[in-house]
Amino acid sequence: MSDAYAHVLRIHAEDASFLWSQWRADLESIDVDREHGKFQERRLALHLAALTLNPSAAWPVIDDQLELYADPSDLFVATWLAIESEGTPRLAALVDRFQGQEAEVGLLAAMQWSRESAVRHQLREWVMHSDPLSKRLVIAACRAFHIDPRDHLRQWLADPALKVRAEASALAGMLGRADLLPDVISAMEQEKEAEPDILHAAALLHAEHTTDQLIADAASGGRLSDRSALLFVISNTDQNWRSKIRTLWEVGSKAHAVRLAGLVPGSDVDRWLVEQMSDPNLIRAAGNGFATRFALEREASELFTSDLNDLPPDVASGVDADQSAPFPVAERIEEWLASKLPEQAGSFVSHRRLMITSYENALAASDASLEHWCSPTFIQLP
Repeated sequence: MSDAYAHVLRIHAEDASFLWSQWRADLESIDVDREHGKFQERRLALHLAALTLNPSAAWPVIDDQLELYADPSDLFVATWLAIESEGTPRLAALVDRFQGQEAEVGLLAAMQWSRESAVRHQLREWVMHSDPLSKRLVIAACRAFHIDPRDHLRQWLADPALKVRAEASALAGMLGRADLLPDVISAMEQEKEAEPDILHAAALLHAEHTTDQLIADAASGGRLSDRSALLFVISNTDQNWRSKIRTLWEVGSKAHAVRLAGLVPGSDVDRWLVEQMSDPNLIRAAGNGFATRFALEREASELFTSDLNDLPPDVASGVDADQSAPFPVAERIEEWLASKLPEQAGSFVSHRRLMITSYENALAASDASLEHWCSPTFIQLP
């Protein structure tokens, strides 16, 4: 293989790695819409496709990347090519090598980008393995293509490994397997503190008595606390959303309360959101809630700014200027509300809004499935 050809393959591998990392980071973004997500997917798909033209030449390049960095995005590319090439020995080697490492998230994520026919062709062999990462690989494949593994799912819910139980619970919640609710609750009760993935699955399956745990996880500020706050607010519709927002505020989860207040109708809520923009600790959350409420693209809206000089001095001095997200300008927003109101609101539908809608639809019934709001739509490669 010539140095020039190896260089071209390396560019494709590196760009695929970078674009996947970017795409993954955007999955719940308020600033990215689905159309932009599809554009990213097409770019990523083209770089992945280039690697399949000559897999035997691509592998040395990919192996070098894994040796140098071994991060999730490089493992994503390697796993995807192994599945695409139906190279089960290569995939098994990756599973053995990265078992229990942080990078394994890239291996699992490759399922979502693989061709369903290639995954199904190898799925039976993966099921035969008993190690935790192989089980999680099968679960990831089932989540990617809404495959119901039937009795296997019940077994995974009782697995000794917490990550297997958690991801199996997420699959049960996604599929709307209400018959497995007792097993999900049993998996949740095995931990002193509820694992968020298991807790969210229980909420999706309409388990009783998850309210306190959702509130506690929302207040914890953990990795899925925002999702816990959302599920607390939009589930169990016997309690109105306003009182739930108030509960989040009272338990100290103020940023979540402000962000989710954007889902509650009423001009008084508009005014309350504007008031929170005077608090340096809540200004971004208030901007998020406002942008979601009126379908506004923050980067393109004159109501938001990245220039701290546009903010009142006492607010500007207290915000974290290192973060690049635009700030809402309360004075401009008050004028906009007074003159334009929602009739002239935007049409920007962010990934976050799609996520909220997906959860609302899934909560419509205990057996309703959860559609992923950003599943790749460009999997069939050229």
